[in-house]
Amino acid sequence: MCYLLNFRKKIFFKKGKNRLDKYLSEFLPEYSRTRIKNWILKNKVRINHKIINSPKKNISGSFLVEIKVKKKREKSIKAKKIPIKIIYEDKYILVINKQYGITVHPGHKNEEHTLLNSILYYYPENKKIFRGGIVHRLDKNTTGALIIAKDLNSQMKLIEDFKLRKVYKEYEAIVEKIVCSDGIVNKRILRHPIRRTKMSIHPNGKSSITFYKVLEYFLNHTRLKIIPKSGRTHQIRVHMESIGHPIVGDEVYNRFFNNKIYYSDIFRKLALHSKKIEFFHPIKKNKIILKAKLPENMLSLISFLRKNS
Repeated sequence: MCYLLNFRKKIFFKKGKNRLDKYLSEFLPEYSRTRIKNWILKNKVRINHKIINSPKKNISGSFLVEIKVKKKREKSIKAKKIPIKIIYEDKYILVINKQYGITVHPGHKNEEHTLLNSILYYYPENKKIFRGGIVHRLDKNTTGALIIAKDLNSQMKLIEDFKLRKVYKEYEAIVEKIVCSDGIVNKRILRHPIRRTKMSIHPNGKSSITFYKVLEYFLNHTRLKIIPKSGRTHQIRVHMESIGHPIVGDEVYNRFFNNKIYYSDIFRKLALHSKKIEFFHPIKKNKIILKAKLPENMLSLISFLRKNS
């Protein structure tokens, strides 16, 4: 039998109000809360071997959670030879330096030129793993370190570590204007009510925290080290825009992006890079610390800004 998800794990539900669908969606970040809710309603979720069909059910304590969902027939994802830059590799995991302008997963507008197509070309066995072994995401125009698992066990352990915030991620960015000092942004993020591909700051959003530290000043820009403590969609981009320092080249959140007088081609690419990642190996348990070299677009931008400061 081929399963989309065959999950069996003992989970500790903290004391208090733990609505089942909400808690499981946090524990399984690769699936939407709506999808998990539907699984519960369709009797796909068991707690201590007993079917639970109420998404609203509050649970606390330690329980064995089992979820079995059959995989539907779907369009096969094509393997395609797209170059990847490997930072680290062993028999269990792969860490790459993701290039600019490539999406992680195929979508209805882009089915072949994605990271997953590339992974399936170089690692055909990953076709047997959920989402080709990809553990987390980077936006299309964000570059840098990204982890890929080579087996389901490694993938699930890494996804759990991301959920529990055991993975340290450090980014580098060039932002608009002068950032006077190091700081922290603690603002809740929610999907935009009208533009559904965009995120926004909202008091009813999910808790989101971002630290930033000044690395270098230019004439009208600042180079930052950025450390997100949570992993919300577009978090760094939304947070930096919210304090008046949007990231250079951000066509969604940077209000200066279409100012033709201000911008030249060197400013048109997103200047956001996942520079460093620290995590525990899912099998060997040793700590791994890796750095991804800055992409050419950011190196050129930094050189240009230094010359003109």
